[in-house]
Amino acid sequence: MATEFGASMPEETARELERLRREVLMAKEELRARFEFYFRVLQEKHLEMEVQLDEVVRMAEAKVVDRHNKLDQLLITKAEVTQNLVHNELNETLENVSRELDQKIQVLEAIGDRVPSVWLEWHEEWLEGGMGGLCQVVEGVSYVNRHKPVWSGVNKGSGSDEIFNPIGLSIDRDNGDIYVSDWSVHRIQVFCKDGSYKRTIKAQGMSYPSDIAVTPHQLFVICFLSDNILKLDKVSGEIMCQIETGYSIFCIRADVDTLYAGIVEVNHISHHSLEDLSKIKETALNSPHITQDTRLRDLRTTPSLFVVLFKECDYLIQLFSRDGNFFQVIALQELLTSPIRICLDRHQNIIVSDYGANNIKVISIEGHIVTTIGHEGEGPGEFCSPYGIDINEEGRIVVVDDNRSHMLQFF
Repeated sequence: MATEFGASMPEETARELERLRREVLMAKEELRARFEFYFRVLQEKHLEMEVQLDEVVRMAEAKVVDRHNKLDQLLITKAEVTQNLVHNELNETLENVSRELDQKIQVLEAIGDRVPSVWLEWHEEWLEGGMGGLCQVVEGVSYVNRHKPVWSGVNKGSGSDEIFNPIGLSIDRDNGDIYVSDWSVHRIQVFCKDGSYKRTIKAQGMSYPSDIAVTPHQLFVICFLSDNILKLDKVSGEIMCQIETGYSIFCIRADVDTLYAGIVEVNHISHHSLEDLSKIKETALNSPHITQDTRLRDLRTTPSLFVVLFKECDYLIQLFSRDGNFFQVIALQELLTSPIRICLDRHQNIIVSDYGANNIKVISIEGHIVTTIGHEGEGPGEFCSPYGIDINEEGRIVVVDDNRSHMLQFF
């Protein structure tokens, strides 16, 4: 019997080889069929995971009264799981999906009694089910604010654990400590993340501290009347170095390696080394909405943008690229009465302390007011002159009031 293996091969051997070849082909076909089967199983498992996770989130929402932060972390984990479905080997992915789904279910069941509030993806059925009064929704993000604002009990005064004339507020991302510049008393007041007094920083030469910036190891302070920038040891308060800028600055911000100072009169941002405060460069803000009377009041940075608050301008909040080119207008003058400070939340919404309106406004990156917090008064959630503002690691807004008996509040 002639086969493709050659005529000179013994017939019995040729038949055996032919049989083996067919078995190999059948095995390959079986492997292909199994591969397609497990791929379908993987897709079905993914869909089941999505359905189960949405159901678990809805069940958790019905139980949680005061949640704020944990579900945001779970949504990030969910995105990582979805990415793993694309990049991991099929056999590893099947095991990971099952294991991570079990972990998320356990976390969801545990957060109900521990978390004050939670960032949630918006589902219309939640609002139709009677939750509309509990949520402010914009662009698919639901702010569930069912907890009462908390004030810290920090009183107005010049005592060691009081605040007399606060302007700047910055939160230490390392441990949650709150740094407040007490302007007319020439000191920095430091409070724990729960608002309890921790220590006072005073240094010879630190006069009229206005805005402040905190890094893991240093504290940076503007001395308003002298236009100096000081670098202090965060614990001892010792001045490590200082520079005289020669121009008027109202705000400073720091990232991993650079200190940014807003130059008021010319609407420039000065870049300085965190090491010795030496000037690296100066970025001019080029916008068609800036006039000769416009003054830079506050700024925040992201990896790709500057978010800038102006005064004496019809376009109060504007976005710029990191090289200073105009990108977008966020807030017109008609939205805000007298904004004094800004910060950014995790969704890149802009939180504004509106000094003149005695409230806090949350503005989306598209320029819509998400919600307004507070009004004039002396009680919890009320303001007389809200000033310095920042967001802590739990997502709470921390704001200091310049003209009331209880100075520090958390939202």
